[in-house]
Amino acid sequence: MKFKKILILSLVAVITVETVMVIYTIYPKQKIEETPKIFEQIPSPTIEVIANTPTQIPKITSVPLVDCVGPDGKHARLTKKACEDFNRSWSTPTPTAKPTSLPIVCNTSTDLGNLTITIVPESGQSLFGDASVNMTDGSGNCAGHDSRLPWLQIIRQGSDSMTYSGFRPGVFHVEVNYHGRNYGRDVNLNSGNNSVTISVSN
Repeated sequence: MKFKKILILSLVAVITVETVMVIYTIYPKQKIEETPKIFEQIPSPTIEVIANTPTQIPKITSVPLVDCVGPDGKHARLTKKACEDFNRSWSTPTPTAKPTSLPIVCNTSTDLGNLTITIVPESGQSLFGDASVNMTDGSGNCAGHDSRLPWLQIIRQGSDSMTYSGFRPGVFHVEVNYHGRNYGRDVNLNSGNNSVTISVSN
């Protein structure tokens, strides 16, 4: 009986050893250890998350337009301020340049001058009666002066002129009285002979 047990145990041991040898033959330890670790060799992909920031669009504030009527009655679509500025520019007068006054050059000659005054009637009329002529000192720039002034002379009926003689150059005032009416004017008297014609009415 003991012999059978020993035989059975021996067979079991032999079978076990052979089984282990077969396993090591099919799957050697070295081969198993050298099997590449596929999942460990593949690197994990890096995902970079980029924040999608929306572009800020500037807010456009619309300005209401009004019906702008200009001084000329024409219409235009403008803002209220532009319309007011436009109409204000029309109402502001453009400054005009003042004319440059030319300097008055007075006659400084020492030569004496004569002044003949002639009166003529208006169209369709004729002279009758006397006329008085009064010559006085002038005023303003280049005014003429004479110690004989004022000098009153008479143009008698039948004559139409008279002469003042021996005056230094300058501006004098002459006034003709004819039938109660006065006709005055300034006369620029120069050296030599000067004449002026004054129209009168009956």
